[in-house]
Amino acid sequence: MIKTKHTEQALQNNEQRYRPIIETTSEGYCLFNQSAEIIEVNQSFCTMLGYHQEEILGKKLDDFFDDANLKIFKEEFSKNASTWHRSYEITLKHKKGRDVFVYLKVTSLKDDISHSWLSFALITDRRKWTEKGLIGFLHLSDKITERQYAEKALRDSEDRLRTVADFTYNWEYWIDPKGNFLYVSPSCQRISGYSNEEFQRNPKLLEEIIHPDDLLSFKKHFQQNHIFKEEYPTYFSEFRITTRNGEIRWLAHVCQPVFDIDGRWLGRRASHQDITEQKRAEKAREETHKFLEKIMNSATNAIFVLDLEGQFLKINPACSKITGYPVEELIGQPFSIVFTPETLPKINPQFIKVAFKGETVSQFETEIIRKEGSRAIITFSIAPMRNSGQIVSVVGTAEDITARKQTEKALRESEERFRSLVEQAVDAIFVHDLEGRFVDVNLKACESVGYTRQELLKLSISDIDIGINLEHLKKLWQQMAFGIPIMLEGVRRHREGSTFQVDVRLGLIKWNDSKYILSAARDISERKQVEETLRKRDLQFKMAQEIANLGSYTVNLTTGEQEWSDQMFQILGVTQKEVSPSYDNFMLFVHPADQDKLAEELQAAFGGKKSLDSHYRIIRKEGNMRFVHSGGKVEYNPDGKPLWLYGFTQDITERKRAEEKLIVQSKILESMAEGVTLADDLGQIFLTNPAFDSMFGYEREELKGQHISILHAGPFEKSIQIIKEMMAILKKTAVWQGEIKNRKKDGSLFITYAHISALEISGKPYWVSVQEDITERKQAEEALKQAIASANSE
Repeated sequence: MIKTKHTEQALQNNEQRYRPIIETTSEGYCLFNQSAEIIEVNQSFCTMLGYHQEEILGKKLDDFFDDANLKIFKEEFSKNASTWHRSYEITLKHKKGRDVFVYLKVTSLKDDISHSWLSFALITDRRKWTEKGLIGFLHLSDKITERQYAEKALRDSEDRLRTVADFTYNWEYWIDPKGNFLYVSPSCQRISGYSNEEFQRNPKLLEEIIHPDDLLSFKKHFQQNHIFKEEYPTYFSEFRITTRNGEIRWLAHVCQPVFDIDGRWLGRRASHQDITEQKRAEKAREETHKFLEKIMNSATNAIFVLDLEGQFLKINPACSKITGYPVEELIGQPFSIVFTPETLPKINPQFIKVAFKGETVSQFETEIIRKEGSRAIITFSIAPMRNSGQIVSVVGTAEDITARKQTEKALRESEERFRSLVEQAVDAIFVHDLEGRFVDVNLKACESVGYTRQELLKLSISDIDIGINLEHLKKLWQQMAFGIPIMLEGVRRHREGSTFQVDVRLGLIKWNDSKYILSAARDISERKQVEETLRKRDLQFKMAQEIANLGSYTVNLTTGEQEWSDQMFQILGVTQKEVSPSYDNFMLFVHPADQDKLAEELQAAFGGKKSLDSHYRIIRKEGNMRFVHSGGKVEYNPDGKPLWLYGFTQDITERKRAEEKLIVQSKILESMAEGVTLADDLGQIFLTNPAFDSMFGYEREELKGQHISILHAGPFEKSIQIIKEMMAILKKTAVWQGEIKNRKKDGSLFITYAHISALEISGKPYWVSVQEDITERKQAEEALKQAIASANSE
């Protein structure tokens, strides 16, 4: 009997030890027999399914399983009742009919004596836990002695309650008044990385792994629990721990005091729930909420939420701006407040489609009336917002398109004006796609190529442009950017076959959401002719400057700035990089003996007193002295102020030397006793010396420009023939010599001995003739012949 009493007391102690764990755990627990009748539940199970304890007791599991899950459960139970250990993700039926998603972990325990079965289960709501719960099967004997029954009940109770406690998903523990762990559930290792044996060996281990920032509050709570155990029946807190592998995890802590049947305080029972993911989710939700709030507040379009009665629940600043109502004033108002009486009948059906039929409305255009009475045009889109599949509100966005509408109207009017201007434009305007096909042209375009508008719209750019690489142009068109025109030149073909040059300006435009090329072409045939003429003249001018070794310059008489032609630098023997155009730099090259004279003449020219005409010497970079001639003319403004000096500088060194040489040659030529003449290949006389003029009886320079035929005796035709034969010989041999019968100005005849040579001057053929009057010698020779003949006859 005493042993039975002890057994009963142990049973009661075990009940007191484990019962608080079962009753306070957040996991659902139920005990049912083999008939599936529920005989015991904890409060969490009742809360999970929406029942009171008295409502559930006696019910069968069939009332909470749907058909599919119940069938699987019974089949598994019947096959593996003695060794059952399964995990499930299933749905149970709530009292209100909705589904409750849970994880279910089941196991079995078989009694060695009895053949009757009892069952219990711990169920975890899937929304809170990531592991499963437990079902255990216990056997109770009904054919043993009272002592055996008490002992058996004690073992069963302890096994049952420990099994339930060990299989709880949360980290459960019981700490005695001295701070020692009486019980620690195995879940502690999953959460902290430390085993329950380690916590029981080291009561301070829990404090050691608590995050330093949370340790003080936890110690304070622990001390208060031991001092004021009556005032703190249940305590909730959250803190962080550092797991064995260094990971920081968040725990939800709940504890309450434990008393025996006599009211003695036995310590506190606590439960730690790992809420790390929940914290992360909360943080993510918080950040997402802040992010969405920022988006909503910074959005340029209106964003709003309506309840199912059409009242504003939330709006962003853009919505307030569009409607003219302050945020706090519009909240709670019906949406009809912002619509005009004319548009409201069209708006109500749109709201009904979304709020009660679950449809969406996109880009609905309508008119609203602002708070101050002005009207605006908007487009709005609305969609249903659901919670658990049920429509709870309507969310929408709106855009004020009043300005856009006004712009579109202005654009249409502008397009009409533009079309009128385009049609009257002097340029030929073509619009084509990125493949080169024409989509629009103006009247000038039609006239320029000789086609009608209808005909051109059937053609492409390759039909009117000559020598183009269409593939190259397509790549160019693809690379073009808006607002950056491209200038091209080309040759265009008229319908009749003639061609003409065009200057084309290409621009990328957007038309009906597609890209096109706008081409403005102008006939530049006449301009090209002018440019070619100018180019030739410029080339001739440059060539003339090079040939004449002549450079040009421009002086701004207001600022003193100068510009030199390329030939100016060549005359000085420097490059443009070595010397910049200026008065001082130029004077550095002037011969010291000529600097004062040139400076005086330049200052007079700069002041507009007279034009510049100066001869002086320069010393080039390499040290050579050259003779130059500079001239210039001043341009004045209407008030007579000198503005510009335009001038030239010519290297006349060679000319100076040639002049000196010519002087010498001229003196030699003038002093010669023989007559000398120079004529071109056509027989025109260019030069004679005094002896030649005197020989033929002409004044100086009188023969210049005359044809040499006037010097020959005999008829004109015969003279010409003789000259041609003579020139033919000269072309072959370059030299001719012999006697020529000539005629003087007075008509008298005389004979000369001529030596004629061919020479080339500046690429042109000339003939130089040196003649000696042999008339007297010929007469003497003739007299001698006659005398000899007379003597012989005698």
